[in-house]
Order: sequence, then C-alpha cells, then structure tokens
Amino acid sequence: MIQYMQIENFKSLKKFALPLQNLNLFFGMNGMGKSSVIQALLLLRQSFWENYKSNLDYLYTNGELIRLGTGKDIFCQSASENKIRFYIQFSNNQNYDCRYMYDLSEFESDQLARIGNNFGENYATALFSDNFSYLGAEHLGPQKHYSIENWRKNGILKLGATGEYVVPFLAMEGEKIKVPDKLCHQTGKSNRLIDQVSAWMAEISPGIKLSAQLLPLIEKAKLTISYSGERLISDPFLPVNVGFGIPYVLPLITELLISRPESLLLIENPESHLHPKGQFLFFYC
Repeated sequence: MIQYMQIENFKSLKKFALPLQNLNLFFGMNGMGKSSVIQALLLLRQSFWENYKSNLDYLYTNGELIRLGTGKDIFCQSASENKIRFYIQFSNNQNYDCRYMYDLSEFESDQLARIGNNFGENYATALFSDNFSYLGAEHLGPQKHYSIENWRKNGILKLGATGEYVVPFLAMEGEKIKVPDKLCHQTGKSNRLIDQVSAWMAEISPGIKLSAQLLPLIEKAKLTISYSGERLISDPFLPVNVGFGIPYVLPLITELLISRPESLLLIENPESHLHPKGQFLFFYC
C-alpha cells in the first residue's frame, strides 16, 4: 500500500504532499490536479516497463499506458528548478525518490534522464508488478466483437487502460478463476468469475447474465447479454443492443473481483454512464 506521495514540478503541482490509505477518493472541481496525481503513478509504471522492466533511469512521457506529450508539456511553469520529483513511500518501508532533469535545451524530448542511480532498489511492489491495474476515464464502448490481436496477457495492463481486453479475458479465464468467498455475491450461480461478474452486474441491471466466447480464427472475442425474469429468459443480445452503461462498467467489476489484497487499482470516473440508482447500489455494495 502507498502511504505517502510527494510530487514536485509536475504539471500544475509545484510541490504537493499527499498521505494515503487503503481506499482513497479524489473529488473536486475540474482542473485542480486530481488526474495529475494518478498520472504521476502511471508515468512511473510506464517508465519502469519502457526501461525493460528493470529500473527508472528515464521518465517516458509517451508510451503504451499514457501519452502526455514532451517534457515541456509536463513541467510546471512556475517551477524554481529544472527537475521533476516523485517520492513514494510504501507500507513495507520501501521508498522511491525519483528525480528527473528537465533540460531546457531539449524541451521537445519525451525522455527525461534520472538524476542519480538505481543501485540497491527493489521493485517488488504493486506499482511495478502484475498486481497493478488501471482503468481510465474513457472505456471502450459497446462492440460486436472485441479484438485480441495486440493483447499481451502479461503486458503493462491486464485488461487495458480502456477495458478493451476484458471480454477476451473473460472468454479465456472466466470459467477458470475462482472469486474469493468474501467477494462473492450471494446470488451468484457459483464462485467462478463469469458467474460472479453476472451476479454483481445484476445490481446495476437486474436479471442480467453474461457470456464470453473466444473466436480464435478471427482473433476476436464475443460478449452476449441475456436477461431472465420470473417467466422469461431472453435471447442473447450483443453489447451494441443494450444500455451503454453495461459494457462500460464491466471492466470495473471484473478488475475488482480479480484484484488481490496487495493490488494497486487506479480507477477514473467509476460512476460514469450509470443511473443514479445504479451508482448508489454499486458503491453501497
């Protein structure tokens, strides 16, 4: 768990300190720096992977996870020195003090060199491991099919920053993964991931049942959605023929069910595209 963060000279944050707990909610007016805090963590995660999963020698502002432009775009305009600093303290007494030089002569570069060295650092924390997940403010909308062409199961993100790989993941792992008892919904048919996803989705859209199928010949996966009531079980529908909020929230519920206790999960705008009643039920549960 991250206990404390300090950010200096990054975007609008000239010097910002933030104590953190197990659950942290950022809310407030637009343009106040909420996304910048999340982006600081994403930049470190991205840079670790761009440095071949070995260190943080360079800060990469553009990559697979996030694209923020050049060094000039992320450097605080009111900064008093030419460096960007990210200091993170974890609950296991692991600390990262990452300082990067902003070179005025190379302001169009999207790589900032680290000041100092990495000797003796241990990167066995959720921020740099497979226990990291992130869902951005925009999720992939309803699709007839979901491509798996560029999916790497052990890549920088398991389900993709927009949830674009959640359907392939459910098609491959939905019957195999067992959800821990404390996360299981009591109406779920079993503790299998696909059944628990359907059960929790029913809190938002009553009677819903999901099915995910892999289509290996065309490198795609297919999601179908049906509804059951007292007298009727509907034919399966494609996501494009149901409410937009259903496929939108699917990656969020899946991430929560597969995350381990030691995981780090970053979510932007989890309430988007949900009816107020659905928002209340989701956050209450």
